[in-house]
Amino acid sequence: MYRIIFFFVFSFFLASSASAQDSAYTRSVIEKLTSNEFSGRGYVDSGHVKAAKFIAGEFEKAGLKKFSDSWFQNFKLSPTIFPAEMEVRIDKKLLIPGKDYLVDAQSASVNGSYKLIWLTKKIVSDKKKLEKFAKGNYSKCFIVVDAQDIEDKEQKELMQQMVFNPFKAMGIVMIKDSKLTWTVSQKQFDYAVIEIPRDKMDSKAKKISLNIKAEHLYKIESQNVIGFIPGKEQPDSFIVISAHYDHLGKMGANTYFPGANDNASGTSMLLNFAKYFGEHPPKCSVVFIAFSGEEIGLLGSSYYVLHPAFPLKQIKIQINIDIIGDAGDGITVVNGKPFEKEFALLTKINEEKKYLPNIQKRGEAANSDHYPFYNKGVKAIFIYSRGKSTAYHDINDNNKNLPLVNYKDCFQLIRDFILLEQ
Repeated sequence: MYRIIFFFVFSFFLASSASAQDSAYTRSVIEKLTSNEFSGRGYVDSGHVKAAKFIAGEFEKAGLKKFSDSWFQNFKLSPTIFPAEMEVRIDKKLLIPGKDYLVDAQSASVNGSYKLIWLTKKIVSDKKKLEKFAKGNYSKCFIVVDAQDIEDKEQKELMQQMVFNPFKAMGIVMIKDSKLTWTVSQKQFDYAVIEIPRDKMDSKAKKISLNIKAEHLYKIESQNVIGFIPGKEQPDSFIVISAHYDHLGKMGANTYFPGANDNASGTSMLLNFAKYFGEHPPKCSVVFIAFSGEEIGLLGSSYYVLHPAFPLKQIKIQINIDIIGDAGDGITVVNGKPFEKEFALLTKINEEKKYLPNIQKRGEAANSDHYPFYNKGVKAIFIYSRGKSTAYHDINDNNKNLPLVNYKDCFQLIRDFILLEQ
């Protein structure tokens, strides 16, 4: 009963507050984080460092405090990067990076012109032809992997495994029937892999010319950004709000991945919460963590739980926000199944305030920065939005294409939940 009364008292107070969530500020943060200045918030041109400094500056403006003498918690990672001008031609046709092709995140450097050898259904469906193909010398060739019309499970598996270059070619071209989706990696092949959409690849192509420079950086320093607002009544009890600010960075000198929805949107909401609790001091302490290294394997959050700013047992709940830029269809709560009570409270608030059209729950998933906390026994949930936006890990995930549908409602729902969880 007390929690219900508390909820309505706070609802009245918050309805009259003009500082709940600043739409202009939200858009300005996303525009800043997705700008060319930050190079996709990856590891080329110190994009991740520049973004971290910007976030630290916003923490300071919001009145957050540091746990140490710095906003930053440093850790090391070893990414493969593509920092220089790159060029790919099929026969004489110049392809556009990010639109007409992707270089696999684990690709090696390559420079030269090479014969294209096609591996198709005609070969893999015929045992004798496949055996003959396997005996070939492809050390100065690129194998084009075209799985069109293949239905056999084993044959499909073979084509998928070609990315690992079992026939020792100079490189691999994977023909894609789905949209181009990039990533970032701490590994590197000793050969090149290129992904090209089917409509950008002539089925009669005979030659590929490439100039791609790849570098594997060894143990460079990245950083989490951490601040907090001390609780008025329970300073040693903590609610953690987190979002990763890193993205994929640059693929070549002129192509970068803005990462508006993933996850400038979540970072902007983190900063909105920093502003809000800076103006409305909470009962228990609220910690704000902008993680780096999420895209490369949850590295920042994994490091944090091994080197926490305070004992993990003092965390009441961690709320991780990732991909929150289009909630036209609602949100999904990862770990909503193991934490039924918390999911029920979110649902109750939403039903009473009618913020979002739908809230769905999922079980455990190691798909964002909540998971290292959950794996250490911390109550942790991950909230992401669902809508019509399809841009993801591509050059189209930019500020212009991000609709921010129901963004304010997501903020208010999470805010109300936090106030009841104190």
